[in-house]
Amino acid sequence: MTPKEAILKYFCEMDIEMLRMVLNDLRTYQGAKKGVFLGKVEEVFEKFRKGGDSYLKKYNGKCGEHGCEKKGCPGIVFVGNVSRNYFELLFEVTSTGGLDIQSCPSFERDEIDVELGEKFSVHIGNDEMADFFPTNWYQKNLKNVERAMKELCKDDVAYLTKEDYVDWIEKYDGLYEEIFSPFDSFNGFEKFIWIHNWLKEYADYLKYEIGAKTALEEFGKINLMNESELLRWLVRYEDLGGKLIHVGIRIFNMEGGNVLGIYERVFKDYDIFIAVSDYMNLINFSICFNKYHMNMWKKYLIVSDEEFCESESTREEIEQHYSLKYNLMERGMIDEKGRVVMNEIDLK
Repeated sequence: MTPKEAILKYFCEMDIEMLRMVLNDLRTYQGAKKGVFLGKVEEVFEKFRKGGDSYLKKYNGKCGEHGCEKKGCPGIVFVGNVSRNYFELLFEVTSTGGLDIQSCPSFERDEIDVELGEKFSVHIGNDEMADFFPTNWYQKNLKNVERAMKELCKDDVAYLTKEDYVDWIEKYDGLYEEIFSPFDSFNGFEKFIWIHNWLKEYADYLKYEIGAKTALEEFGKINLMNESELLRWLVRYEDLGGKLIHVGIRIFNMEGGNVLGIYERVFKDYDIFIAVSDYMNLINFSICFNKYHMNMWKKYLIVSDEEFCESESTREEIEQHYSLKYNLMERGMIDEKGRVVMNEIDLK
């Protein structure tokens, strides 16, 4: 068995201890020292094990990046035997007999006979590279990030309400803007960047909370047997419904019948949870609005959805097509004061 074959064997067996023994202490892997690189690999192995995998199957591939010095370099796709989750690495034997191992953003897989699941990756931050030198800018912002995270989370596991993070987001917007970059990645900043980004996306919905609460209160007074009352409510809150149409799926992954708990995880890699109760008016409004809006929209549609999708349309025409208010106006069911009328009679 060649050294490369042995290393591939230990990758497939997810044997991190054997990999520590056989990889060269003096080499860098993906630009990082062996210990740092294998620490990242071990994190990936743990993800496979959590998915029920006991070993990894290997399939061939290569670097497919045009103009890259690694183009054509052979690699392996490692696939979990149960989860079908996977990750990819290049393995290149050097002219001196050493072995370079690294990730590849343009990896081309050979034909694989299984449907792949989630992709994992070995990510090395700039501050984890073997040749990294911490600048004053880095050290200053690392302290700022540590202070911000301690202010948000006293422990590794945190359960937050909106009072814990709405002001925090605004307070550290400037720090986020200073350290975020699509081109550079620092491991010391990563948790703060992800958490700030996701909490901000969640909190942006909270500005609609009062409107959603008001809409639900009005809905509770509607006689659903009186279609004009329902149409009036749907037209009045159509703009709000459009803003919140995917709120449950987008922020709480409610697609597929996922049942919400009291708290939901903000981001899959961190044990930070937010109170669902802060968003229940938004979610309940979205569910209620979507249910009745879809039925009424289909009923009063001017042009069938099938016919419309076959034609070329401008953005304005698309917005009009999916607007209940527009379709009612085209049918003469909205008067000059913007009220829903049926049979030419204003039914309040």
